[in-house]
Amino acid sequence: CLWCITRGQAKSRQVTPNRRQPGDCTRGTMDLSYLRSVALPLVDNTKTNGHARRDAQQIVLEAKAVEEQPQVDSKISASLMAAMRRPLTLGRPDREVSVVCFNMLLRSFDTKPYYPSVPFQYRSWPYRQQLLRDLVLGIDADIYLVQEAELATFAEDFDFLGDAGYSAVEPRDDKSSHVAGLFKCAIFFKTARMALEWREYRSRAVLAALRHLPSGKQLFVVTCHLEGAHYEATKRFSQLKSSLDRLQAEQRRQGLDPADCPVIFAGDFNGRANSAVYHCLRHGALAATFRDPAAPEDQVTSRDYQHPFSLRDLYEASSGPTFCDPDRLRPRAIDFVFYSQRSLRRLAARRPFTNEQLETAQAFGIPAEWHPSDHVPLGGIFEFREEIEQKAGDDLPAILV
Repeated sequence: CLWCITRGQAKSRQVTPNRRQPGDCTRGTMDLSYLRSVALPLVDNTKTNGHARRDAQQIVLEAKAVEEQPQVDSKISASLMAAMRRPLTLGRPDREVSVVCFNMLLRSFDTKPYYPSVPFQYRSWPYRQQLLRDLVLGIDADIYLVQEAELATFAEDFDFLGDAGYSAVEPRDDKSSHVAGLFKCAIFFKTARMALEWREYRSRAVLAALRHLPSGKQLFVVTCHLEGAHYEATKRFSQLKSSLDRLQAEQRRQGLDPADCPVIFAGDFNGRANSAVYHCLRHGALAATFRDPAAPEDQVTSRDYQHPFSLRDLYEASSGPTFCDPDRLRPRAIDFVFYSQRSLRRLAARRPFTNEQLETAQAFGIPAEWHPSDHVPLGGIFEFREEIEQKAGDDLPAILV
C-alpha cells in the first residue's frame, strides 16, 4: 500500500493481532467523508491509475481499523502522563543548568498518512499541544533543544512558553522555497537564567551560545535532526561535521580553546550507538575506514576526521530507548545528549521511559492519549566545573530521575 511504499517496508511486516498493518492490503470501498474526518490526504481518482486508487482505498481501511484498536485505560494514561511531566529540580541553581532534548513531532502530523493506528483525537494538534504544554512546563528545564518545530506556525504553537518566561532561537528556512509544513530545530531558554550571545543555523541543526546568568559561564548548545533515511549514513556524518566545524570556528573567533568550552550537543540522530555520527561524537574522531552498519558498503568519510571536544554520552552507563513508533512497536535509542566532560559534570539524567511507560509503549506505541510524540524527552542536570579537568572521566554516576 501507499504507506509501505513511502516507508520502504512492504516486505518486512509482522502482523500483531487486532492491529491492521500497512502491508496487509485489502480492497474496500472509498469513504471520502471518513477520510476527511481523519485528516488523511485524498487521491483524485480521475488523475490516477488503478494502483493509486487501491492505495487510497487501503488508507481508508487502515484508518477505519483504528476504531477497533484496543486503547490504554484512561486512569493508566493519566498516571503515565503525570510520570512524564516529572520536573528536573536543581540543587544549586547558581552553578547548575538543566537541559532537555525532545523531538516533539511536527504539528501537522494530523494531516499525514503515517502511523494510521493512532486515533484521530490523539493526532489532532489542539490535543497534542495541550499535552506538550503540560509536559514542557512540568519538566521546567532551563533549556530545551527541540526538533520538528514548524516554521509557519512557530509563534502560535509555542506562545505558552513565552508566557512562562522562555525566549527562543526560532527555526529558520535555509532555502527560498518556503515549503508548507516545513519543520526545523529550535532552542528555548529561560530568560531569567540564560542570555543569548550567538546563534548559527545549519541545514539540520541550530547552534547557540548562552550565558548562564547566575554563574557567568558561557554554554554552547547544539540541537540537530539528522537525515532520516536509514541508508544515508554519509549524509548524516556530513551534517554533523558541518555543525562541529562551525562550532569550533565561533569558539576560536572568541579567542577560546574549543577543548575547554562547555558544550551540549543533542538531538535526533536517526542512528544508533553503533553509527558513524555517534562514534565521531563520543570518540572525538572518525577514521576513513569506519563503516556504518546502516550503509556498510559506503565510505562515510574520505579522510580521517577529528574534533577537539571531549564529549560523553549522558546515558552511556544506563542507556534505554527514546523512540517507539506505533507501527513497529520496537523501542530503540536514536536520540542522544552529549556533554563536554572536561568543563561540565553530570549530576542527574532524566529517565526517558519509566518501566510502566515502556511496557505501554511496547504494547501500543506512541503518540497516544498520554504522550504527544513518537519520541520522549531526555536530558539532565549539569554542573559547571570550577576548573577545567585535564583528564576527563571523574564523573560520579548520574542519578536517574
